[in-house]
Amino acid sequence: MTRLLITPAQPALATHRGAAATEVLRAFPPRTLATSWPQTEAPREEVLNRLHQPPLRYENKQSQYQRTVGASLLLDWLTTLPGNTWQQRWDTSLASADYNGWYQEAWVWAAAQGRPLSRNWSDNGLLALICADVVRPSMQWLVGNGGRHFRPAVATTRDPDGFARLAADVPAQERATAIAKMAMKYIAQIVVAYGGSVDDISVGDLLAHPRVHGHGSQAVRLAYNWLRNRGQFPTDAPATLQNLTARTGQISPSGLIDRYQLRCQPVRDLLVDYLTERQPTVDYTTLNSIASHLGGLFWADLEHHHPGINTLRLPSDVSDAWKARVAVKTVRRRLADGTIKTVTQPRQSVVGVKQTVRAFYLDLAHWALEEPARWGGWAAPCPIDEAECVTKKRDQQQKSRSDQRTRERMPVLPVLVRTAERRLKEARARLDAIDAAPLGSTVTIQGETFTLPRSSQRADGKSEEVHDASGVRRHPRREEKRAFFAWATIEILRHTGIRVEELLELRACLTWSAWRASCSRSGLPRVRGRRGSGSL
Repeated sequence: MTRLLITPAQPALATHRGAAATEVLRAFPPRTLATSWPQTEAPREEVLNRLHQPPLRYENKQSQYQRTVGASLLLDWLTTLPGNTWQQRWDTSLASADYNGWYQEAWVWAAAQGRPLSRNWSDNGLLALICADVVRPSMQWLVGNGGRHFRPAVATTRDPDGFARLAADVPAQERATAIAKMAMKYIAQIVVAYGGSVDDISVGDLLAHPRVHGHGSQAVRLAYNWLRNRGQFPTDAPATLQNLTARTGQISPSGLIDRYQLRCQPVRDLLVDYLTERQPTVDYTTLNSIASHLGGLFWADLEHHHPGINTLRLPSDVSDAWKARVAVKTVRRRLADGTIKTVTQPRQSVVGVKQTVRAFYLDLAHWALEEPARWGGWAAPCPIDEAECVTKKRDQQQKSRSDQRTRERMPVLPVLVRTAERRLKEARARLDAIDAAPLGSTVTIQGETFTLPRSSQRADGKSEEVHDASGVRRHPRREEKRAFFAWATIEILRHTGIRVEELLELRACLTWSAWRASCSRSGLPRVRGRRGSGSL
């Protein structure tokens, strides 16, 4: 088995995060990742002995047994890998870079030893080693693998006093929200990846978090506010990450490629030059897709499975292996019983990926004739035949899947329509009841109890947000608006048969008054709003 040696790398000052964020990262860089520490240098017997001592010892005997046995098997597996410490052996393994199926390499080894290892035992064993600070996975790995037991286990074993003080500083109602729980989880991930305690987290640690953009960015900003309000950050640190974590326009070709942290600098520069050359002739979405196919699915995959590769002239066995890998993808599916299962399924966009790679090779060959000094050194035989890029079979399969979805969904369409109407009426009734209640009071509607705030910043004096019986913050106006637009979208699609792209075009044509008239004709309660404001 080919292993990729991964050395601990610092989070890149990625230009695609925006100029403001990059400047703050330069002023407040993240902490340096340690290469060795006492716990990762400890012998196997000492590590296992610590797992039986508080606070690493689990009170539930069955869970403690699974953690101990799983950790023992994982340590035996790591012993077979090169390295002087447990962390070095972990970095050498394929598991350190596999965010979805990290356990597969350990499973193969355990099965060969006659000691089969289940997913539950491997997860529990690795969590025990993480809590014992024996290994420190990367932030990217932690984001892709953290389960619901991760944050409580880390808080109890790594820095119980620090997490307790942090929880005491956060109001109980805020601490019960989903965003706050996610923020606590991100803080636990930083503690694991960098070591130390909650009090050691720096500005750069949070700004370099993989979730600082996109999904989860609100939780990262909340965690930053918590730590800054405690006086943990320098006085010249940003007051908030609100503006820093927002993207500032389109990402440059170099930023698109640098997302994949390619090791071969000449190929990285070639891909940047290629995107720069293509940029004037394609839109940004297409450019981003080309960067994803060439930088992520093609070259980053080759570097992962063939360390040291530095040429586009691929042997037939290398290109065939890549085609086999890109034809499938690993996804995580939630089963009916709530468990998560990792499965391998065909990649629907495989033909598009091959077309992009083939176009890349053919463009280089053509440009080499016009500018041999610039492109001639990269001209190489294309590893993809024209027959592999035929889309007829893919189009037929796509139409078949679409027809099958229609056949499956048509019988339940009446249920969907009734549900959308019911949720809209319930949201409207809930908002009316809350608006009719005085500030600071408690109102019960549809079996739910809501507590109104004592003051309001709205001009009409109505409450913008309320708290339910469990302390979760609710926004009744947003809920009503989402319920209305969900109902309106369903009605338009089922009565007109237009495509989603055409539905989006209606946003520029239909005003709120048109929607209100539609509600009246349908016999549904009107949606509160100002004339001429809002759209689909």
